[in-house]
Amino acid sequence: MLRTNWGHKTSYFQQNRWGSFDCKLCNMAFATQGKYFSHIKSEFHLNRLPKEQQVIQADTKPVVFVSIMEHHSNILPWREAGAEIVVIPEDQTGKVDLQFLENELSKYRDYPYKVGSFSAGSNVTGIVSDVREITRLLHSYNALAFFDYAAVAPYVKINMNPSKEESIDALFLSVHKFVGGPGTPGVLAVKKSLLSNEVPTTPGGGTVYYVTEKEHTYLLNPEEREEGGTPDVVGSIRAGLVFQLKEAVGEDYIHERERSISQKVKERLLKNPNIQLLGSTEAERIPIFSFMVRCGGKFYHYSFICALLNDLFGIESRGGCVCAGPYTFSLLGIPYELSVELGNALNEGYDLFRVGFVRVNFNYFMSEETIDYILDAIDFVAENAIWFLPQYKFDMERSAFMHRAYSTKEGRHKARKWISEVTYATGEMSFPSYDSENLDNLGSYIQEAHKLAQNIKENRYAHFYMSDNTLEIPAQLEHLRWFILPSEALTFVKGRNIQLSTSESPFCPKNYSHMPLEPKLPEPLPTPKRKDKKKNPLFPKVPKKIIKRVMNAVNDFDMIKEGDRILVCISGGKDSLTMLHALKQVQRVSPKHFEIGAATVDPQVPEYDPSPLKAYLEKLAIPYFYEQYPIVELASAKMTKKVSLCAFCSRMKRGILYSCARREGYNVLALGQHLDDLAESFVMSAFHNGLLRTMKTHYVNDQNDLRIIRPLAYVRERLMKEFAEEAELPVIVENCPACFAAPTERHRTKLLLASQEQLIPDLFSSLLRTMKPVMSGNFEEVNTKRPRNEEEECQECVFNPV
Repeated sequence: MLRTNWGHKTSYFQQNRWGSFDCKLCNMAFATQGKYFSHIKSEFHLNRLPKEQQVIQADTKPVVFVSIMEHHSNILPWREAGAEIVVIPEDQTGKVDLQFLENELSKYRDYPYKVGSFSAGSNVTGIVSDVREITRLLHSYNALAFFDYAAVAPYVKINMNPSKEESIDALFLSVHKFVGGPGTPGVLAVKKSLLSNEVPTTPGGGTVYYVTEKEHTYLLNPEEREEGGTPDVVGSIRAGLVFQLKEAVGEDYIHERERSISQKVKERLLKNPNIQLLGSTEAERIPIFSFMVRCGGKFYHYSFICALLNDLFGIESRGGCVCAGPYTFSLLGIPYELSVELGNALNEGYDLFRVGFVRVNFNYFMSEETIDYILDAIDFVAENAIWFLPQYKFDMERSAFMHRAYSTKEGRHKARKWISEVTYATGEMSFPSYDSENLDNLGSYIQEAHKLAQNIKENRYAHFYMSDNTLEIPAQLEHLRWFILPSEALTFVKGRNIQLSTSESPFCPKNYSHMPLEPKLPEPLPTPKRKDKKKNPLFPKVPKKIIKRVMNAVNDFDMIKEGDRILVCISGGKDSLTMLHALKQVQRVSPKHFEIGAATVDPQVPEYDPSPLKAYLEKLAIPYFYEQYPIVELASAKMTKKVSLCAFCSRMKRGILYSCARREGYNVLALGQHLDDLAESFVMSAFHNGLLRTMKTHYVNDQNDLRIIRPLAYVRERLMKEFAEEAELPVIVENCPACFAAPTERHRTKLLLASQEQLIPDLFSSLLRTMKPVMSGNFEEVNTKRPRNEEEECQECVFNPV
C-alpha cells in the first residue's frame, strides 16, 4: 500500500494566468510559492483536508490501449514502465477497430488506471484516426485519452476541447516535422489535473524551488517542474513561428490541398502494377505513402529503391519500418513466427533480411511540377530498377545499398563534404565550392534516366563481373529471402534465362478492398546473335577468360605431357562439364598430342542421379566410363567409427576412379576443383589445422602410376557458372551423399570469403599469389606431411588436400 501526499501539496494547487499560487481547497491566492508552502502547513489548511487520504494499490498495473499502427515512441515507454499493453488492430478500412476497442475497455472496466494512447494519424500510411470518436469511447469507460500527433500535426486541425466528452487529456507532437520545424523542441499539451506528482519525471537543474544539504523542494508550476535543464529558448521561439506560419497559410487551405494531393498520388501509384501500395486506399489520409516494388515473386530491397531515387533523381525518401515495427509486420502480412525467424537472421548479422518499405511524403507547399516529377521518378524506378541493380551492393556495416563507386573508403571520401575543409583563416567562413551541373528542368532528369537504362540494355554490363550474392546467404536462410540480389539482376540483364517469377517472397502484403494488379515482369532482352560463328550446342566455345587461365595453369604446373591419356572426372556439375569442354579446346590448339576420356562415379543414392550424362557424352563422341557403386550402403557396413562418412566416400570414389584409369589405360586424372575451392581449402587448413596447405594442382599418386591434375586452379567459379548458363550445359545438381546439401564448413568459409571480397575486390588474386608455393611439389619443405588417412577428407565438408 502506498499512501499519497497529493492532498498536502499539489492536489489543490493551481497557478492562474497572473502568476499567483492558488489553493483551491481554501479558495485563497498567494503571491509567491514560499507563501503557498507556508499556507499548506497551517492548521487552517490541514483542518480542511479530507480525513481519509487517497490510497493507491502499488501492485496494480495500469492498462494502456494502443493501436497496431503506433510509432515505437508510443509503445516502448509504456512497455518499459511495466504497464499492461492491449493492442487494438485495424478494421477493414484501415482505421482503429472501435468495436474491438470497446470490447477490451469493457473487459478492463474495473481497473482503476486505464489509458488510451493512440496515433492521430499513421506515419507509415498517412491514414488519419477518428480522434473524437476514440476519445468519446475512452471517456465512457473512465479511461484517459492521449494522442500522438507527430505525423499529422502539420496538416490537420488540432483541437483539445471540441466538447466535454471529446476533450483530449494529453497530446504530444514533434514540431520538427512542420514546415520550417527543424531545430525545434517537442511539445506536450496536457491537462493540469494530470500533473499532480510532486517529484518531476527528470529531477535536476531548473526543477527545484529550494535546496539545502539535506532537503529540497520542487517548483509547483508543472511546466517549469517538468522541464529541467537549460531551456531551448531559440528552438521554442522557432516553434512558435512554425505554428504561426501554419495559421497564416490557413488550416482549411492545407486540408483541401492535402486531400487533393493524396487523391492524385494514390490514383497514380495504383496504376503501376509493380508498385505494392501499403495500407487501405479508402480511408481518409494525408499524403504519406509507403510502398514496395515487385520483381517477379519477390521485391526489390527498399534500401536499393531509396538509393536509386536519390542517385538518379535527387529525391529523398525513407526506407525501413520507419519506427513502426508492429504495423510493418501487419501491413506486410508477416505472422509472429516469421518475424521471429527474421529477427534471428538479423541477430546473426544478416541485416539484409530486415523487412521494410519505401516512404515518400507530399506536402501542401509542393508545386504541381515537383509532384509530377516525383511520381514520374517512382514510375521509372518501378519499371527499370532491374537494369541498375548490378551497380549496387549491400553494405553490411551500414545496412544499406550503396552504389559500387561509393562502396569503398576512397569513393566515399570523394563524395563527401568535410567539416575539416571549412576554414576561417581569412577572417570569415570559407570552404571549397563543389561543381554540380543542373539540368534545365526536372523533366530532363527523367529523360537522362531513360538514356542510361537504354545504354545498359545495349551494353549488358559487358566486361562487368561480380561474385554470386547467393553464396553470401546461408542455405538455411534462403527461405526468408524476400528480395532479389544484384547478381540475379546481372544474370537477367545478360540474358541468361533467369526466371524472376518462380521464386516467391515468404510473405505477401495485406490486401484491403482494392485488388492489386498483376506485377509486370521485366522483359528479357533478346539473346545477342553471333555474326561470325554459328553456335554449336554440343561443343560451345569456351570464353577466352577461362581458356587463358586454364592454359596458364597447365603451363605453370606442367600438367599435360606429350602422349598423355587424360581421364576427366565428370560429376555433371558446372565445373566438371566446363573442364571437359576447356580441355577439348586446349586439345585442338596445343602442340602436345593427348587423348581425352571421361568417367563418372554413381554412388547409387536417390538424391544424385548422373545417368543423363550417358546420352550427352555419347553425342560428344568422347570415351565414357560410368562406374556404379553403392558407396553409402557399403559405408554403413564397412566404415569404422574413426572415419567420417565424408572421408570414406571421398576415398572410395577416388579409388574407383584410379581403378577405372588403370583398367582403361589412362595415366592422368583431371579433377574439377577451381580457384575458389583452393582458396577455401587454404583458409580452412589454416583455421582448423594450423597448416598452410591447399589442394595440389599436379602430383603423383602413392603407387606412382597416375598423375592427378587440376586444370581449373586459376579459374573463378563465377566464370564457369556464366559459361554453363550461356552454353546451356546439361548441369546435374550434385549433393554430397553424406549430408545432402546441409550447411557445411566449406560453405561457411565460402560466405566468409565472399563477404571479404566485397571489401577487397582483388582478394582472390592475392590469395592465388599466396597459395602458389603450396600448390605444387612436396609439402615437406613447408609443413610436416601427415598420414594419408587424415588427409583425405571430403572437399564438400572439411578439407581435401589432394
